[in-house]
Amino acid sequence: MKAPANRRNAPARPIGRAKTRNTQKFIGKALRAPVAPEPLVIAGKLLRGDAISFLNFLHDDACKELCDVVFGGPDSSAGQMLQEFPKATKFHGYYHGCPGKLSNNARTKKRLKQFARRAYRGDPDRRGVVYWERIAWLLWNSYSDLMALRSRAEKIKQQEIKRIASIPAKQTARASYMRGYRARRDAKRHAESARYVLPEAKQRWRDERRSSKAQTDATGPK
Repeated sequence: MKAPANRRNAPARPIGRAKTRNTQKFIGKALRAPVAPEPLVIAGKLLRGDAISFLNFLHDDACKELCDVVFGGPDSSAGQMLQEFPKATKFHGYYHGCPGKLSNNARTKKRLKQFARRAYRGDPDRRGVVYWERIAWLLWNSYSDLMALRSRAEKIKQQEIKRIASIPAKQTARASYMRGYRARRDAKRHAESARYVLPEAKQRWRDERRSSKAQTDATGPK
């Protein structure tokens, strides 16, 4: 009789494919994601915070970077106006005309356009006041559109916060509905199965079989 082989010296078994475990039945792992996996960040710093005035828009660093990208710096007419407008917030005499301080004329688009018409009267490039009025319109629209996007981003943030806060109540209502649904389903199944379990149902089933067999014997096989 041969001696049993030493297990330590025995050749290693080939490594097969590792057994995979179906984790889909574990709700917390696969089927449902966390309610808020990451901090809520809707957009960049330009679209964060409350609405600001046009004057603050001119002096805000992030807004300046945006305007440099959109309007191209001092080489363009809009970039030139963006550099000259902040100077007009402190001095009455501005450019060739004396339109007053910008701080008193930047509450609405209409007043800003009127200010630009007075400020750029007699400009050396001879563009005309209508041209500079249209440039002021362009700057105001960029400001108002940015504020509209900021307002929309804040609204989306509040909607998401509200949705996350409502999840526990929805889960509770869903669980209550599913409990009632399962109870009604089980009662229906029990009622259907009881048709074949009760003594009266069994006797009725036997009678139906006897009647069907008697008719078959009477008519004969086909």
